[in-house]
Amino acid sequence: LTTCHGGSTLIAHLLADGFVAAGAGPGSAENQWRREYHRGLDFEICKVPLPAGATGRTFAEVALAIRRRFNAILIAISGPLTNGRPVVAPWRMRLAGGSMDGFFIATSRSALERYLRYFDEMGGMDN
Repeated sequence: LTTCHGGSTLIAHLLADGFVAAGAGPGSAENQWRREYHRGLDFEICKVPLPAGATGRTFAEVALAIRRRFNAILIAISGPLTNGRPVVAPWRMRLAGGSMDGFFIATSRSALERYLRYFDEMGGMDN
C-alpha cells in the first residue's frame, strides 16, 4: 500500500466506533463521522525512503522532527533492521536513513518527498 486517500480516517473510525447509527440528527455520530472522513480525504498513507539525516536517530526523534517541520506523521518503518517487515512506532529504535522506508500520513506523497529532501539539505535534525 503506497497511497490510500482517506484510509487513515476510515481505519481509525472503524476501530474506535465500530459502527455508526443511521438516521441520526445534525450533531449525531454519523454526521461527525462524515465530517471527519471528508477532512481525512485530504491525507494519504505514503511509503517513502527515510532521509539520510535520520541515521542514528531514534524513531521518536525523527517522527517529532518531521511532524514539527512538515506536518507529516511517521507511523511505521521497514527495511534491513526490521527484516523488511513494517514495524509500527518502534519509539526507541535507532534508524538507518537511506536504507529504510517510512510510512507516513501526509497531504501528498510528492510534497513529502520534497520535504524530506529539504530536511537532508538543511542538515536534518541538527537545524
